[in-house]
Amino acid sequence: GKGFAPYATYKTMIDAGVYSIDDLSGAIASAMASVQGFESDSIGLLDSLFSLASLCRLSSGKVQEELDLINETASRILNTSSRMSSKGKSRAVFALCTSIGELPGITSFVPNISSSIKKDQVSNVVEMLEETLMNGEVECTHASALALGVLCAMRNSSRATQQQKREKKSDRKNVDVNTIIQGKSGTIMEFVLQQVAKAHADILVQLTGTKRATKQLCILFEALEVVALPGSFSRVIETTLYSSAVVNTELTDASLKILYSQIESGRRRIGFDGRGFLDMSTRLTKLPTKDLTKLIGGKGVQQMMIAMPNLLFQLPTSAGEEVAKCLWGICRDLSNHQMIMSEFFIGIKTIFASAGKESKDKSKLSTSPALLRALQNFVANVLFDDFCKGATQSSKIDASSSSSSYETSISVYLECLDMISASAITTEITGIQSDISYDNVLVMASCAPFSSKHTRRVETWIARQNVRDECFNLRVLLMSSLALAPQCRNEIEMKESIVNLFDIMLVAGINNTLCIELIAAKIAYWWDSRNMNDMSAAAHPIQRVSTMSSFLISSNLCFEVQSLPNKEISAIFELFISDLPGKLALLCQTWKISDDISNRATRLCKDAAGNKKMCLQRIIQLLDGGGGE
Repeated sequence: GKGFAPYATYKTMIDAGVYSIDDLSGAIASAMASVQGFESDSIGLLDSLFSLASLCRLSSGKVQEELDLINETASRILNTSSRMSSKGKSRAVFALCTSIGELPGITSFVPNISSSIKKDQVSNVVEMLEETLMNGEVECTHASALALGVLCAMRNSSRATQQQKREKKSDRKNVDVNTIIQGKSGTIMEFVLQQVAKAHADILVQLTGTKRATKQLCILFEALEVVALPGSFSRVIETTLYSSAVVNTELTDASLKILYSQIESGRRRIGFDGRGFLDMSTRLTKLPTKDLTKLIGGKGVQQMMIAMPNLLFQLPTSAGEEVAKCLWGICRDLSNHQMIMSEFFIGIKTIFASAGKESKDKSKLSTSPALLRALQNFVANVLFDDFCKGATQSSKIDASSSSSSYETSISVYLECLDMISASAITTEITGIQSDISYDNVLVMASCAPFSSKHTRRVETWIARQNVRDECFNLRVLLMSSLALAPQCRNEIEMKESIVNLFDIMLVAGINNTLCIELIAAKIAYWWDSRNMNDMSAAAHPIQRVSTMSSFLISSNLCFEVQSLPNKEISAIFELFISDLPGKLALLCQTWKISDDISNRATRLCKDAAGNKKMCLQRIIQLLDGGGGE
């Protein structure tokens, strides 16, 4: 029976993101090798055969060679001259059956034909089963009859899905508000619900007064937001949303508002529960992004993100983790909508913050530690690579285009990571330990506050990159340098960083790297953050320092210049570089590293060109005691 286990194991692991398609391909190759490795037919061969047949159905790639091997092996075993036992031959029959689709009661209760199976493959299997049914042993004929019955029960998965959609659509038209909820006789609630029923019916059948009914239902839904309604009322909201009469956003907004008002934490219900609202909210998160935006629009998706904390608070761990992943997928698909992704991270931050408050009062704990741990791991590690790639791509935009939501959400995402690192639940942020590349350097640079070691690693990687004729890479590195520049924690770290960058220039060169730009940005931020302009001129009479770049300094400069073209961003760094000699010379004198920097600058100046050569010459002149102004 070991052959039954691999399919269920790999399907679960792939759905959970633990195994990849490469892992599945390896398993299929191993099963195929195992089948081919048997020198004679035995019961053990059947386990390998069944395993190979079931795993092939999980693969989206070409598995024709594997299917041919399954048919060839099964045909040999079922041959009347085979010495395989009747039990083994019966297993071969079901291996053939599982190569076509799912077996009811073993892998699924809804048998579907695999989407990759061709008509001739089904015909070949049916022929073999019919032959066994007519000429096989008694036990084999019984198995063949069962297998043919299973094949008859199988359906094309796409047709089954279409049928389910038709049934759901039909159900949505048969909703009677009066059978779902009724108010007590003679009360205002009874009148309100009667009006809801009438307006709802008018919208579903699209009478001539639909516009009036739409306006009326919006007002009635708003009035009911403060009332705790039974979960079955979610059917009224759902049918309203899906009604083709809803052509404007007013009724959609009203429907979503009453839906999300019903899942607010702490809402008391007596004699009924609100699980219907949770179920509907969960179903909406699992819709394909295209269908979801068509149904509720971008503003509706934003409302969904705002309601996320209340939804996740009330879901079990596995369901909550799945919903969070679905919501992130929606954010990623709609990255051109400014606030959707930010609202997602704000919601995650709300969950993390509330968990911290709950830990002080165990009686009010509403977030399970397992769900909190799962969300922390998802935000810190699973989501990290996706977010990095999206943020980097968003930096490659035209100044005339609308900016991406990544620029407004990186700071909120970093706050989430900071809360994770400070949480009582230990979750290692492994994302920032991964290899640095152009796909993730922007977020990696933004994560510099988490570790001085990480800061140095990102700084070194940026300084070593050759940016000749790479416009996009140049832009990414400049943006990353602006994100990294404010992160030095103390004087010792800053001094070591400057010396390290000069050493990198000696090895990697100066003209095709951004070492000077990175040094200039770091010095500009350090100068401004330490109020160096207030230093006594009497104590440092070497020169009067230019501070024009101080007008640009802000902790969020990386995102404030996001929509500027490359030329303007380069101009900002040129301003940093023009201010660099005076500031660096004064700081080197304070840190007592003037000779070290002067020596390195002299060696670099031989190969430098253009503005970088002029900058180095000015640095050498000031460090050697000349050039007072």
